[in-house]
Amino acid sequence: MTLNKGIVGMAITFMIFASNVYAGGGMTGGALEITQLANNVQLVQSQIEQAMQTQHQLNMYMAMLKNMKTLGIGGISNPQATLLDLQNVIKQAFGVSHQMGMADEYFKGMYPDYTVLMDGESYSKQHSEWTDAVVKICEASLNQADLSMANVDTDAKLLGALIEKSRTVEGQKAAIQAGNEINAQLVTKLVELKSLTAAQVKTQNTYMATQQMDKEYKEKNTRWLFRDVGEDINLDDNKAY
Repeated sequence: MTLNKGIVGMAITFMIFASNVYAGGGMTGGALEITQLANNVQLVQSQIEQAMQTQHQLNMYMAMLKNMKTLGIGGISNPQATLLDLQNVIKQAFGVSHQMGMADEYFKGMYPDYTVLMDGESYSKQHSEWTDAVVKICEASLNQADLSMANVDTDAKLLGALIEKSRTVEGQKAAIQAGNEINAQLVTKLVELKSLTAAQVKTQNTYMATQQMDKEYKEKNTRWLFRDVGEDINLDDNKAY
């Protein structure tokens, strides 16, 4: 599992051009923080792979439950571990989305003309909408399992009721089925998050590269201007003699 070479290149350029700005305050971590933003693309890819593994396990559980019902056997041993894996993937993905949203807000605060460049679009808004969509997916599946999100006050507790329900033989089928539905849609949403994160890194990196080129161009013109002025002064001095 490796990052696309283009993303690696963007991460390096972004880190070089922006580290001196971010290191000055606001977001802690300096260049390390910029590196982390680019690494989030790879992190989401690992979450996609984890979600696909969880999907496979949940599908196996569904088949096992069907066979057990036919044979009149009890429940599955310890399905909570797989549901915990699902909850952890959601929690980590929310962390990535939140971090990228904060970075976008900070970036817009540092560079007002960047907002003009975005022409009304906002990565932070898109990340917020992505998180809301995942919460709604969880809410719909939990409702089908006769569970409520009314008492859920943190992301970490998002699937807590589902995990608790899976501890009883009677609740396992509903819990595993709900988890299966959530996970299936989560894979698609994670692919969206990866694309959104990569696009944000690319856009902000391109902006920083353009800023750097403009700066170098202005500095070059300034050097030429002072050199020409210096030559004119020298010519005038020679005429005096």
